[in-house]
Amino acid sequence: MTAPPQPTIDVGAVVPDAVAPAVVAPIVGTAVVAPEAVAPAVVAPEVVAPEAVAPAVVAPDAVASSADGDDLVGQLLDACIARGASDLHITPGSPPVCRIAGELIPLTDAVWGAETTEVFCRAVAGHHWEELDRIGTTDFGLAHPSGNRFRANVMKQRAGYSAVLRRI
Repeated sequence: MTAPPQPTIDVGAVVPDAVAPAVVAPIVGTAVVAPEAVAPAVVAPEVVAPEAVAPAVVAPDAVASSADGDDLVGQLLDACIARGASDLHITPGSPPVCRIAGELIPLTDAVWGAETTEVFCRAVAGHHWEELDRIGTTDFGLAHPSGNRFRANVMKQRAGYSAVLRRI
């Protein structure tokens, strides 16, 4: 017994406009399978409540000097690392915010004013402060004692100083 002849496909044939966007059925004898039946579902990573992972960050009224600013930088970076955050955002008029799994999550309920954010920015910028003062922005790398590294951008804005640190 011989197999039935397979249909041939004319690769030079023109497909009408009404059919072109649609998926053309495969050659006779093959099955059409829905994409969701072939590819596994994407599982979202488990998101843990920030307070369950790391302690709360120091309230802004406790920040008074550059030494306190250094402590605050360390505490914020520790909190970001412990929570698995990719970014830390410091802006006057907002609490410190970190990005976890694409979501912006406040690290504390306390809103930081221009004075507190400047203390933080001065501490994180260190010797880059002169460049910031001169041109209004500075970019640099920052190493954490844990071995994590951050790319930092500190900038002067109308409301005061802001900083964005990205874990790299």
